Amino acid sequence: MPPNGQRGLQRVIPVLDALPRPLYARAESLGAGSWTPRHRHDWVQFSYAISGVLGVHTDEGSFFAPPQWGIWIPAGLEHEVITSMRAEMRSLYVRREDCQWAPDQCRVLEVTPLARELIKSFCALPVEYPEGGSPEQRLVTVLLDQLASLPEVGF
Repeated sequence: MPPNGQRGLQRVIPVLDALPRPLYARAESLGAGSWTPRHRHDWVQFSYAISGVLGVHTDEGSFFAPPQWGIWIPAGLEHEVITSMRAEMRSLYVRREDCQWAPDQCRVLEVTPLARELIKSFCALPVEYPEGGSPEQRLVTVLLDQLASLPEVGF
């Protein structure tokens, strides 16, 4: 049961031993009251709600993001994700070695219009998108550059 005591749909966390590429996308339609149990993984997670509001709870604190913001969750940080209303979530999983520029703390970041469109385009690619200078690989490079430059929301 989620920490707010309300019953909802427990989400399934994908079982991955490693990411198949530097960037991996997960798109989900979440019902009101959806939640994950506390978990951690060996890659960074950037969760962004196209609609609705995401809540991420960690031992460091609670972080919330409406559609114009996303939540950066460092690799190895135990966390849970909760929605109180319906939400369309896009999560990007990033290999640690491909985002060494990122601080090792949970943060709420502003999703710029360019980042939003790049995330949408990336989520349409296959899991094992072509690499080696392909257009898909160039999109990944630009998206990672944009993630690195997203401004932190100071609230």
